[in-house]
Amino acid sequence: MNAVSVLYICSAGRSGSTFTDMLLGGHSQMESLGEFSFIGKNLALGELCGCGVLVSDCQAWASVFNQIMQERGIDLRQSPYGLRQWDTCAARIIDHQQQTPTFLLGMKLRSTYMKYRYQLPQKIYQYVPFPPKVVGYIRNTCYMYDIVREARNCQIVIDSSKNIFKALALYEYNPSAVRIILLARDGRGVYLSRLNSNVPRKEAVVSWVKYYQRALPLLSKVVRPEHFLKVRYEDIASQPEKIMKKICKFSGVSFEPSMLDFTAGIRHSVNGNQDARFSRQKKGILLNELWKEKLTQEDLEVFDKYGGLTNRRLGYND
Repeated sequence: MNAVSVLYICSAGRSGSTFTDMLLGGHSQMESLGEFSFIGKNLALGELCGCGVLVSDCQAWASVFNQIMQERGIDLRQSPYGLRQWDTCAARIIDHQQQTPTFLLGMKLRSTYMKYRYQLPQKIYQYVPFPPKVVGYIRNTCYMYDIVREARNCQIVIDSSKNIFKALALYEYNPSAVRIILLARDGRGVYLSRLNSNVPRKEAVVSWVKYYQRALPLLSKVVRPEHFLKVRYEDIASQPEKIMKKICKFSGVSFEPSMLDFTAGIRHSVNGNQDARFSRQKKGILLNELWKEKLTQEDLEVFDKYGGLTNRRLGYND
């Protein structure tokens, strides 16, 4: 397969990945999946699809689940984790029957394995196999991508699951079909969002820094330069037509002006930012830079101490 069929969005949390995913989903040949790795949790806990009904009751997802049942004998509505997409760790709405200490230990071990694998020279790591479970995850994901594309009659699925190791594994599995977007937001905006969730100052910065300290060198090492695109949330929100044209060109599809009407159409996305998923019809495309008003001088000093260098590396120099 030579045509691009997967757009995978990498970003730290609270950086606009759901917003970007859903904006791209306004294209007739793109399907917004949301944080697809969490579809099992969404089914298990009875969470909503982006269309407003339960994922398990959504007719758009029903055609996908029915085909899986016919081909694999797995009813995801009854066995939500029957085709696990990736190791996932929820922070807010948690499926405690699935996210057990044993599961989290296995997840940590697999993540550590992937970390050290990618520290090897390229000529060596390409011969080091993925853990068997990771192989299964990638095959399950690609299988479901194919079914969604067929059911929704689209060329490209958009997965904003964010996980950098999943992005790299997907790319290694099918580099001609996968394209990766590295989305960044001014770290001070992410910092404010996390402070508003009562995350301590240092932790609110350091977790954001760690994501990009890992993602930037890994993408440059593993992914061909023409196969990943750096995009900033602020540019999307302030210049949507320009950036959507850029992403469409990167993806090999023609730009459609209808993409800019963020309030139109239905998105059958799972997980992700609830406000972006369910309030877009009211808000449309808005640039959120409240950090300029809300952060105190002391807040800014803490951010600059731990995150200033990374912010500048991402192009935020003021």
